[in-house]
This record gives sequence, structure tokens and C-alpha cells, in this order.
Amino acid sequence: MKKTLSAYIIDFSLIIIISVIASLVLTGLRISNQIDNQVYSISLTVVSAIIFFIGGFFLGFKVKKRGLLNGFIFSLIYTTVVLLFIFFGLEKQLDVNKVIDLIINNVVFIVACLIGVNLANH
Repeated sequence: MKKTLSAYIIDFSLIIIISVIASLVLTGLRISNQIDNQVYSISLTVVSAIIFFIGGFFLGFKVKKRGLLNGFIFSLIYTTVVLLFIFFGLEKQLDVNKVIDLIINNVVFIVACLIGVNLANH
């Protein structure tokens, strides 16, 4: 239990730190007119999917069992945090793009968690 909880905390921290760095880089590129809004939006989706894949793989590799269950639990925690940010007014609103990004991130995380568990056991 302690190993799983520490893996969740490390994984969540890793995702937050890498996401903040990637967001700062992409925002800097957008502000300096290096990329336009459409490229920014697509890049943000792709980069977040890559970050969630790395995080899911790390969690599955670290825990080494029940990849699907751990992926679902982490996705539920992540979805809850995002919805709390939206409902408490830290985000503008919940639109279709945010829902699609949320679904993509959750699916990528669960699949990566399954891959991590399978590679850890071989």
C-alpha cells in the first residue's frame, strides 16, 4: 500500500512539474508570435498526451501489478482535480475541447499504465 501511494504521489508530482514546464515553453512561443493559436492548441494536446503516457508508464512500471485498476484510479483523481478547478472558477468553463483533452489524457494514461505493468513483469 505504501509503495503504491508513494508511486501515485511521485507520478502526480512528475506530471505537474513537466506540464508546467511544457506550458511555459508553449506559452512563451505563442506570446512571441512563433506559433499561432491553432498550432498552440494542437501542440498542447500532443504534449499533454506524451506527458500522461510517461506518467502512466512510470506508475505501471513502479507498481508492477493491477495496471488497469491503478490507471482508472489515477484517472479518476485527475478528473476530479480538473473538475474542481473548473467548478471553483480557476478555469473559465468546461467546453468540448477540455472534455476531449480530458478523455484523451485519461485513455493514454490507462494504456501506458498497462504497458508499464506488462514491461515490469518481463
